[in-house]
Amino acid sequence: MNKIFTIFVLTFLSLCAIRVAQAEPLASQRVANRVESVVTGQQLTATNAFGTPLIMELARKGDIETLRTLAQATPDKSFLDAHDKYNNNLFHVAKDARTVQFISALIRQADGAKAYQRLTKMTNQRNTLDETPLLAQINAGHTDTFHLLYRSSMLKQKNDEFKNHLARIQGSDPRMVQRHKEIYCKQIRQLSSANGLTLLQAARAQIPYNSQMAPLAQQITQAIPCLAQD
Repeated sequence: MNKIFTIFVLTFLSLCAIRVAQAEPLASQRVANRVESVVTGQQLTATNAFGTPLIMELARKGDIETLRTLAQATPDKSFLDAHDKYNNNLFHVAKDARTVQFISALIRQADGAKAYQRLTKMTNQRNTLDETPLLAQINAGHTDTFHLLYRSSMLKQKNDEFKNHLARIQGSDPRMVQRHKEIYCKQIRQLSSANGLTLLQAARAQIPYNSQMAPLAQQITQAIPCLAQD
């Protein structure tokens, strides 16, 4: 009798263990599903107490994995136009080059052949401090985002236009050449400036505190010779 009872108890406990083992992954999956619905259900443009949209906080932190998850779950890509109360856009606040590249990829995926228009608009947008993303990134001490943002900027367009124009008028009256240089350089300095500082001046001002700014200042000097005159 005791033997039969023992077998019964062991069988019952074994069945209970199997049920528990089967239930654990199901419970874990239910928790994961709840978490996923909470995360992907958030509005990327919803703002926090400081008026900053969620997507901008993620860009500021460089949280690309969460950005990717939420972007994939959000068919409407209008969140790419998000800005904060200081009129910063995603490029103004992006943590690093990797974040800028990811945001650019999202724009190309969303806009296709028209992506360049949005990239150009965002790259040249100024915040309430009159900073373009180029200037904001330098003022934030970021040294790895310059070339990514510069290539879509009006500053680069004007600088390329200047170089091409200068090549065409070489050999002309030196006084005319000098006058054209002055006109173009004035426009280039205006496009690169905010609050009285050009990109190059802003980079040089940070060298005592951030040694990585020295190579960037040299790159700016080579890429935009007009700024070297300041």
